[in-house]
Amino acid sequence: MSEIPFVHRLGDAIDDAISAPERARRRRRRRPRYGGLAVAILLLGAAGVTAAAILDDPETLAVNAIGCYDGTSLDANTTVLSADGRPPTDVCREVLGSGDAPLAACSNGEAVAVFRGDRRTCERLGLKPLPPGFAPARAKVAALSTRLRAIERRGDCIEPERMAREARAVLERSRWRGWRVVVRGGDGGPCAWIHLPGGGTATRLSGSLDVDRRRLAVSTGPPRSLFRRLYGEGAAAGRLLDASTERCLTIAGLRRAARRELARTRRSVGFRLEAGPMPPSEGLEPPERQRRFEEGCAVFAGLAPVYPRSRRIAIEVEIRVKRAY
Repeated sequence: MSEIPFVHRLGDAIDDAISAPERARRRRRRRPRYGGLAVAILLLGAAGVTAAAILDDPETLAVNAIGCYDGTSLDANTTVLSADGRPPTDVCREVLGSGDAPLAACSNGEAVAVFRGDRRTCERLGLKPLPPGFAPARAKVAALSTRLRAIERRGDCIEPERMAREARAVLERSRWRGWRVVVRGGDGGPCAWIHLPGGGTATRLSGSLDVDRRRLAVSTGPPRSLFRRLYGEGAAAGRLLDASTERCLTIAGLRRAARRELARTRRSVGFRLEAGPMPPSEGLEPPERQRRFEEGCAVFAGLAPVYPRSRRIAIEVEIRVKRAY
């Protein structure tokens, strides 16, 4: 069960759009540095673009997510971040709090892994250093991201076909020869998404690029301003998650809280109630929220934009209870 159905559907849309033959591996992580609502967004960033055809390909490494390891071992605590055009060591230095300590950027074949250590660290771990073409490939992706973001900033909601036309022109001007733009999937919303959610309200281009098939995917979703109101820092989804963690709410009480939190969106609000024991394969985060569920409280399970009529946007809130009452 996704904590954020809209983000989950965007990930499905990109999978459908690029139809890549193999998903990027997710390395086992102990005690990640994020929890609750942020997990769904960051794991979407971790899935990123698949790397199946050629391992250590510079362009593939440049668009895939970066693993920041808090140590010199593959078993160290790991934070997964989206590539944003900066050198991987600069991206990881912020979350690792390493100051001026040396960091080593390695290739695990599909993505970049950054460790505390010197240039010999990669070899000791059985990994390769980043290939010589990585820096130009990273700069190429960053430049494309900047040009596409300039289009997105022209409006809060750009029609997907218009975005596709303008994206094709950018690819041509930027000499991304042989690349195609596809418009497929998404959540059925009226707005184009190329820079997908990659952590909090941050967005990333990498999830829309398929290096192997040379495709740029345009997905569909809500206006970006609505996304920020729903999922941004201190926004409705996080506040509802906290509310159902901090105290025991009835279904009616959680509905009142949701309507109050979502009033500023000026959208109609509907509810979906799921009643029944939690399947063994599922669990709620943080653990305190799982305990509320086991106590019989109503817990917030997610929210997402829905589209009951053309260009009309509503919000659906999912509530979970162990048993109906």
